[in-house]
Amino acid sequence: MNQHSQQGTYLYAIVRAASVEVAGLKGVADSGAVRLVSHRQLAVAVGDVSLSVLDIPEEELSEDGRLAELATTHDAVVRALFAQGPALPLRLATVVSNDEAAIRVLEELYDEATQRLCELEGRREWGVRLRRDSTQARTASTEGDGARPTGTAYLQRRRQALRAAEDARQQERDISEDVFARLGTLASEMGRQPGTSAEVILNAAYLVATAAEDAFLAAVELQAEALASQGVRLELTGPWPPYSFAQMSSPAVTDA
Repeated sequence: MNQHSQQGTYLYAIVRAASVEVAGLKGVADSGAVRLVSHRQLAVAVGDVSLSVLDIPEEELSEDGRLAELATTHDAVVRALFAQGPALPLRLATVVSNDEAAIRVLEELYDEATQRLCELEGRREWGVRLRRDSTQARTASTEGDGARPTGTAYLQRRRQALRAAEDARQQERDISEDVFARLGTLASEMGRQPGTSAEVILNAAYLVATAAEDAFLAAVELQAEALASQGVRLELTGPWPPYSFAQMSSPAVTDA
Protein backbone atom coordinates (compact mmCIF):
# COMPACT_ATOMS: atom_id res chain seq x y z
CA MET A 1 0.00 0.00 0.00
CA ASN A 2 1.50 3.33 -1.03
CA GLN A 3 1.23 6.61 0.81
CA HIS A 4 -1.48 7.93 -1.47
CA SER A 5 -3.86 5.14 -0.44
CA GLN A 6 -2.97 5.09 3.26
CA GLN A 7 -5.22 6.68 5.85
CA GLY A 8 -4.41 8.23 9.19
CA THR A 9 -6.12 10.05 12.05
CA TYR A 10 -5.33 13.77 12.08
CA LEU A 11 -5.20 15.37 15.54
CA TYR A 12 -6.26 18.98 16.19
CA ALA A 13 -6.47 19.60 19.93
CA ILE A 14 -7.10 17.97 23.30
CA VAL A 15 -10.19 19.18 25.14
CA ARG A 16 -12.48 18.21 27.96
CA ALA A 17 -14.82 15.61 26.53
CA ALA A 18 -18.00 17.14 27.92
CA SER A 19 -17.22 20.77 27.09
CA VAL A 20 -17.19 20.95 23.28
CA GLU A 21 -19.42 20.29 20.32
CA VAL A 22 -17.88 19.54 16.92
CA ALA A 23 -21.00 19.19 14.79
CA GLY A 24 -20.52 21.11 11.54
CA LEU A 25 -16.77 21.45 11.83
CA LYS A 26 -14.93 20.45 8.66
CA GLY A 27 -11.32 19.34 8.86
CA VAL A 28 -8.30 19.77 6.62
CA ALA A 29 -8.30 18.76 2.97
CA ASP A 30 -10.18 15.48 2.47
CA SER A 31 -10.57 14.65 6.17
CA GLY A 32 -14.28 15.44 6.26
CA ALA A 33 -16.13 16.14 9.49
CA VAL A 34 -14.24 16.65 12.72
CA ARG A 35 -15.15 14.20 15.47
CA LEU A 36 -14.09 13.44 19.03
CA VAL A 37 -12.15 10.43 20.27
CA SER A 38 -12.60 10.21 24.03
CA HIS A 39 -10.77 8.67 26.96
CA ARG A 40 -12.19 9.20 30.43
CA GLN A 41 -12.75 12.96 30.88
CA LEU A 42 -10.64 14.03 27.91
CA ALA A 43 -11.09 13.93 24.16
CA VAL A 44 -9.02 14.73 21.13
CA ALA A 45 -10.62 16.32 18.08
CA VAL A 46 -9.68 14.30 15.01
CA GLY A 47 -10.43 13.68 11.36
CA ASP A 48 -9.73 10.84 8.93
CA VAL A 49 -7.16 11.93 6.40
CA SER A 50 -5.23 10.52 3.47
CA LEU A 51 -1.51 10.67 4.13
CA SER A 52 -1.07 12.10 0.64
CA VAL A 53 -2.49 15.36 2.02
CA LEU A 54 0.79 15.81 3.90
CA ASP A 55 2.92 15.13 0.86
CA ILE A 56 3.20 18.79 -0.14
CA PRO A 57 5.57 19.71 -2.99
CA GLU A 58 8.01 22.57 -2.50
CA GLU A 59 6.11 24.88 -4.84
CA GLU A 60 3.08 24.66 -2.52
CA LEU A 61 5.05 25.89 0.51
CA SER A 62 3.89 29.46 0.00
CA GLU A 63 1.53 31.97 1.59
CA ASP A 64 -1.31 30.84 -0.65
CA GLY A 65 -0.26 27.23 -1.33
CA ARG A 66 -1.48 23.94 0.10
CA LEU A 67 0.53 24.26 3.30
CA ALA A 68 -1.09 27.64 4.04
CA GLU A 69 -4.53 26.16 3.38
CA LEU A 70 -3.74 23.29 5.74
CA ALA A 71 -2.59 25.70 8.46
CA THR A 72 -5.63 27.97 8.01
CA THR A 73 -8.11 25.11 8.34
CA HIS A 74 -6.22 23.59 11.26
CA ASP A 75 -6.35 26.95 13.05
CA ALA A 76 -10.06 27.39 12.30
CA VAL A 77 -10.85 24.04 13.94
CA VAL A 78 -8.69 24.84 16.98
CA ARG A 79 -10.34 28.26 17.33
CA ALA A 80 -13.81 26.73 17.17
CA LEU A 81 -12.86 24.33 19.97
CA PHE A 82 -11.13 27.05 21.99
CA ALA A 83 -14.22 29.27 21.79
CA GLN A 84 -16.09 26.63 23.81
CA GLY A 85 -13.52 26.05 26.55
CA PRO A 86 -9.82 25.45 27.23
CA ALA A 87 -8.01 23.53 24.51
CA LEU A 88 -4.50 22.20 23.98
CA PRO A 89 -3.68 22.76 20.29
CA LEU A 90 -1.51 20.08 18.75
CA ARG A 91 1.12 20.84 16.16
CA LEU A 92 0.14 21.26 12.54
CA ALA A 93 -0.02 17.92 10.69
CA THR A 94 0.07 15.68 13.77
CA VAL A 95 -1.18 12.32 12.49
CA VAL A 96 -1.41 8.89 14.11
CA SER A 97 -2.28 5.59 12.51
CA ASN A 98 -5.87 5.22 13.78
CA ASP A 99 -8.30 6.03 16.59
CA GLU A 100 -6.71 3.48 18.90
CA ALA A 101 -3.42 5.33 18.55
CA ALA A 102 -5.21 8.60 19.34
CA ILE A 103 -6.55 7.02 22.55
CA ARG A 104 -3.03 5.96 23.47
CA VAL A 105 -1.95 9.60 23.11
CA LEU A 106 -4.71 10.60 25.52
CA GLU A 107 -3.77 7.82 27.94
CA GLU A 108 -0.14 8.87 28.05
CA LEU A 109 -0.89 12.58 28.28
CA TYR A 110 -3.90 12.29 30.56
CA ASP A 111 -2.56 13.69 33.85
CA GLU A 112 -0.43 16.36 32.22
CA ALA A 113 -3.19 17.46 29.83
CA THR A 114 -5.82 17.54 32.57
CA GLN A 115 -3.65 19.82 34.69
CA ARG A 116 -2.72 22.04 31.75
CA LEU A 117 -6.35 22.50 30.73
CA CYS A 118 -7.07 23.77 34.24
CA GLU A 119 -4.15 26.19 34.03
CA LEU A 120 -5.36 27.54 30.67
CA GLU A 121 -8.94 28.09 31.80
CA GLY A 122 -10.07 31.63 31.00
CA ARG A 123 -6.79 32.62 29.36
CA ARG A 124 -5.82 33.60 25.82
CA GLU A 125 -2.54 34.16 24.02
CA TRP A 126 -1.39 37.56 22.77
CA GLY A 127 1.69 38.22 20.67
CA VAL A 128 3.92 41.29 21.01
CA ARG A 129 6.61 42.06 18.48
CA LEU A 130 9.08 44.93 18.61
CA ARG A 131 10.44 45.91 15.24
CA ARG A 132 13.27 48.33 14.50
CA ASP A 133 12.07 51.22 12.34
CA SER A 134 13.95 50.53 9.11
CA THR A 135 13.33 54.06 7.80
CA GLN A 136 15.11 55.63 10.76
CA ALA A 137 17.88 53.05 10.55
CA ARG A 138 18.51 53.89 6.92
CA THR A 139 18.53 57.61 7.67
CA ALA A 140 21.05 57.17 10.48
CA SER A 141 23.31 55.02 8.32
CA THR A 142 23.59 57.73 5.67
CA GLU A 143 24.45 60.54 8.06
CA GLY A 144 28.00 61.80 7.65
CA ASP A 145 28.39 60.33 4.16
CA GLY A 146 30.92 62.23 2.08
CA ALA A 147 34.46 61.93 0.88
CA ARG A 148 36.08 58.73 2.10
CA PRO A 149 38.68 59.57 4.77
CA THR A 150 42.09 57.98 4.76
CA GLY A 151 44.59 56.81 7.35
CA THR A 152 44.02 57.80 10.98
CA ALA A 153 40.76 59.61 10.23
CA TYR A 154 39.33 56.50 8.60
CA LEU A 155 40.28 54.27 11.52
CA GLN A 156 38.83 56.72 14.01
CA ARG A 157 35.56 56.96 12.10
CA ARG A 158 35.46 53.16 11.85
CA ARG A 159 35.91 52.77 15.61
CA GLN A 160 33.21 55.36 16.24
CA ALA A 161 30.83 53.52 13.91
CA LEU A 162 31.49 50.21 15.67
CA ARG A 163 30.93 51.78 19.09
CA ALA A 164 27.72 53.41 17.87
CA ALA A 165 26.47 50.10 16.49
CA GLU A 166 27.21 48.30 19.76
CA ASP A 167 25.55 51.08 21.74
CA ALA A 168 22.49 50.77 19.52
CA ARG A 169 22.37 46.98 20.02
CA GLN A 170 22.67 47.40 23.77
CA GLN A 171 19.89 49.96 23.76
CA GLU A 172 17.69 47.54 21.83
CA ARG A 173 18.47 44.76 24.31
CA ASP A 174 17.56 47.08 27.18
CA ILE A 175 14.30 48.10 25.50
CA SER A 176 13.47 44.47 24.75
CA GLU A 177 14.07 43.35 28.33
CA ASP A 178 12.13 46.26 29.78
CA VAL A 179 9.05 45.75 27.59
CA PHE A 180 9.13 41.98 28.02
CA ALA A 181 9.19 42.31 31.82
CA ARG A 182 6.67 45.17 32.13
CA LEU A 183 4.01 43.41 30.06
CA GLY A 184 4.81 40.15 31.81
CA THR A 185 3.53 41.54 35.12
CA LEU A 186 0.03 41.42 33.61
CA ALA A 187 0.31 37.90 32.19
CA SER A 188 -0.07 34.45 33.72
CA GLU A 189 2.85 33.17 31.64
CA MET A 190 5.14 34.59 28.99
CA GLY A 191 7.82 33.38 26.62
CA ARG A 192 10.12 34.51 23.86
CA GLN A 193 9.64 33.27 20.32
CA PRO A 194 12.16 33.11 17.47
CA GLY A 195 12.58 36.37 15.59
CA THR A 196 11.01 36.57 12.15
CA SER A 197 13.59 38.93 10.63
CA ALA A 198 16.71 40.91 11.48
CA GLU A 199 14.55 43.95 12.24
CA VAL A 200 12.65 42.15 15.03
CA ILE A 201 14.24 42.81 18.43
CA LEU A 202 11.53 41.07 20.49
CA ASN A 203 9.00 38.43 19.56
CA ALA A 204 7.08 37.45 22.68
CA ALA A 205 3.95 35.53 23.62
CA TYR A 206 1.84 36.25 26.69
CA LEU A 207 -0.84 34.10 28.27
CA VAL A 208 -3.34 36.57 29.68
CA ALA A 209 -6.46 35.99 31.78
CA THR A 210 -9.52 37.50 30.12
CA ALA A 211 -10.14 39.50 33.32
CA ALA A 212 -6.71 41.14 32.89
CA GLU A 213 -6.90 41.80 29.15
CA ASP A 214 -8.07 45.42 29.40
CA ALA A 215 -5.12 46.27 31.64
CA PHE A 216 -2.74 44.34 29.39
CA LEU A 217 -3.95 46.09 26.23
CA ALA A 218 -3.74 49.50 27.92
CA ALA A 219 -0.13 48.75 28.92
CA VAL A 220 0.66 47.67 25.35
CA GLU A 221 -0.73 50.95 24.03
CA LEU A 222 1.38 52.98 26.47
CA GLN A 223 4.50 51.03 25.49
CA ALA A 224 3.79 51.54 21.78
CA GLU A 225 3.50 55.30 22.25
CA ALA A 226 6.73 55.49 24.26
CA LEU A 227 8.70 53.34 21.83
CA ALA A 228 7.66 55.24 18.70
CA SER A 229 9.97 58.13 19.63
CA GLN A 230 12.86 55.67 19.99
CA GLY A 231 12.52 54.29 16.49
CA VAL A 232 10.84 51.04 17.58
CA ARG A 233 7.43 49.89 16.38
CA LEU A 234 5.28 47.64 18.59
CA GLU A 235 3.00 45.15 16.83
CA LEU A 236 0.24 43.31 18.72
CA THR A 237 -1.44 40.12 17.51
CA GLY A 238 -4.19 38.04 19.03
CA PRO A 239 -6.08 36.89 20.85
CA TRP A 240 -5.10 33.35 19.94
CA PRO A 241 -5.65 29.89 21.33
CA PRO A 242 -2.65 29.14 23.58
CA TYR A 243 -0.41 27.70 20.87
CA SER A 244 2.78 28.81 22.61
CA PHE A 245 1.71 27.44 25.99
CA ALA A 246 0.26 24.04 25.07
CA GLN A 247 3.49 22.10 24.64
CA MET A 248 3.59 18.93 26.70
CA SER A 249 6.65 16.97 27.71
CA SER A 250 5.31 13.51 26.93
CA PRO A 251 6.80 11.77 23.87
CA ALA A 252 3.31 10.68 22.84
CA VAL A 253 2.79 13.77 20.68
CA THR A 254 6.41 13.98 19.57
CA ASP A 255 6.17 10.44 18.18
CA ALA A 256 2.78 11.01 16.51
